[in-house]
Amino acid sequence: MKIKLLFLVAALAALAIASASEHLFSGIVVVKNDTKPTARRVPGLFDRLKIRTDGSPDDTPPPDPPLEVVNGWDKNDIAAQPEADAKAVKGHFATCLLKATDEEAGKAWPDPYKRTPKSARSPFKPTQHWFWHEASYDQNGACDFTDATRTHTDHLQKSLSALGLSYMPKTMGGDIVCYSIEHSDEHAEDEDGYPTPYQDQHYSVNGEKFGATGAWYRFGIDQKGGAIHGLSHEAPAFTAADNWGRRPHANELPHLGKASDIMFFYWARANPNVRNLRYYFNVYVINHETNPLIAKIIHDDPQLDDLPDWPGVKFHEGSREFNMLLGSPVGMTLAYMILQHKAELGVKHMTDVTVFRDSAAYAGHEAAKAKVMMVWTIKDVERVEDPQGEREDEEMTDARLGVRGFKTGRGERGFTRVHEFRMRDGRVERESVVEAF
Repeated sequence: MKIKLLFLVAALAALAIASASEHLFSGIVVVKNDTKPTARRVPGLFDRLKIRTDGSPDDTPPPDPPLEVVNGWDKNDIAAQPEADAKAVKGHFATCLLKATDEEAGKAWPDPYKRTPKSARSPFKPTQHWFWHEASYDQNGACDFTDATRTHTDHLQKSLSALGLSYMPKTMGGDIVCYSIEHSDEHAEDEDGYPTPYQDQHYSVNGEKFGATGAWYRFGIDQKGGAIHGLSHEAPAFTAADNWGRRPHANELPHLGKASDIMFFYWARANPNVRNLRYYFNVYVINHETNPLIAKIIHDDPQLDDLPDWPGVKFHEGSREFNMLLGSPVGMTLAYMILQHKAELGVKHMTDVTVFRDSAAYAGHEAAKAKVMMVWTIKDVERVEDPQGEREDEEMTDARLGVRGFKTGRGERGFTRVHEFRMRDGRVERESVVEAF
């Protein structure tokens, strides 16, 4: 009996070790057969956080939390006033840059590349690889935004239909193509034909060696309708810190590393009308800085108790709420894309943003699993010619204080406006606007 008991304990221990090894091996499980080893992908750390947050077994769904505390959304987690103020200033500054020409924006915005003439343009080209790979992606699962389907996660049919946009992937007769662009190679194998985990994948650029970070940018492109859907972004700096067990140095990360550049390259690829970008969706907002800003907006509005379904709540350019959301991390991703690709997109700006819950909250079958969504309207900037021909641009710099100003010359109303921004560590701390007639 003792021998049998010891054997049973040993077997259970071996099973536990094997199970743990499966989940620790880079999100990939190696399956051996009589021919060639294959691999199947299991949920990685970030996937598991979205699927299960209470430690329950894989085959047991977690209990539904209250509506106001779900999927990163908690209406009681409210941003502090100083944080909201800082984001509002940053969003207003971004709008000023968006409405300017590339050279004007380059004068007002510190250019790390110190170009002449001044420019805010991205220095990267789609031909610069930097080890980004287009990974396999389930189109029907990622791009099906219909409200009635329970097998996918994002329900946007009502909002997309209202805007005249497709809500299904091309594989199902719609107009959307979804991509998972990953900073690793899912097809990499060692000399024995086994999958190479991305922690062991390396690449060289200009003779310098780098390591794969495991980052990803997932998004949908609707070229016909003029929309981009930002689905899931995990930047190299964050995934490298998680996967390498330490904070990476900037020179260890891919120079081409922003979601704004990568999404733009795929938007522009084989696109007969690159300037037809009209809408940008932040699908399933779980950003820990953005959601508290939304909660603050709701808290400060006595007419709002919680975030409603579509048509949601709309904020127009110039409003404090708009500036706060544009200055948030998810808003600035879009701002960077438009700001740094003016030559291809034209001079564009966002005219409004709508915040809402996806339709699952009101379809009855997943009421406690609603997600926060945002959609930005994008339009061309209407350039107004100065009839007096007296427009002048001037850059003002005080390196000691970190202050940069941008002056637009006298217009038809005969005034001069000076925008002065105080920046420290790349953050806008304060802005002042002076108008002199």
